[in-house]
Amino acid sequence: MDFLERWESKSPEERQSALQSEEQTLADDPRGSVAATDTQKAILTQEIESAPVSPYTLNFSYSITGPVAIDRIKRAVEDTLLSHPILNTRYLFKEDCLVSEYLFPAPIQLVETTTLEESLQKIVDVPINPKVGPCTNVFLLYGPGIENLLLLVKTHHLVTDGQSMDQFAREIVNRYNEVQPERVSQFRGLVREGILPAKKEAPKEVIDWWRNRLGSAEPSLFPVKPEESSQGRFKGSHLIFSIDGQTWNAALALLLLSLSLGLVLRCWLH
Repeated sequence: MDFLERWESKSPEERQSALQSEEQTLADDPRGSVAATDTQKAILTQEIESAPVSPYTLNFSYSITGPVAIDRIKRAVEDTLLSHPILNTRYLFKEDCLVSEYLFPAPIQLVETTTLEESLQKIVDVPINPKVGPCTNVFLLYGPGIENLLLLVKTHHLVTDGQSMDQFAREIVNRYNEVQPERVSQFRGLVREGILPAKKEAPKEVIDWWRNRLGSAEPSLFPVKPEESSQGRFKGSHLIFSIDGQTWNAALALLLLSLSLGLVLRCWLH
């Protein structure tokens, strides 16, 4: 990557000058007609390669505001991230949203939004295109309700390198729990068609696939009604990870029965 080598060879002063020049270029190019610059590609690539093995966030190192900058970043993503060899198996957390780097060459769609919830709803409403492959859509979200750019991927099925889907699901919960445990109840995650359904129940074969691997007594990856879910931190119908209400009801009934029998036995012995 010649552009990365050129960037890394610059002094701190030269890099700062390049960033200032970049901002001026954006200001002078209201239609975004210029292709993604080497500066953008270099920064994006550096951010990715310097991130830990299980990074939570990917931060852009320069100001990105307005439709022109958004369009430029979109091009940088297309030119850099989609073709990068190390981006097949890593996942990031940005704000309270899962950002997948499982990026196949797929159409990137710009989604202007005011809230994260609104943007996710827009993604849910986009029809699946099975001809594209495992990764059906890539979305770049921006707007006043989102502090940083969010890159989301909507897929038919989740595939990771050497890791089963149920392991990955648990990892998602654990990672997110470490980052912002108080906001887990608001987590809507990345809507994955047929895997993490947002409005409708997943296809029966998908549900069976999960339950065969997780077991009926394990936490459920499928929505439950808020009034039927547990009172724990995974409560809600929109969660990526919720506790099956029937499992909890059965456990509670068993506990009450045990306590009742214990009291009866204690009274009988005395």
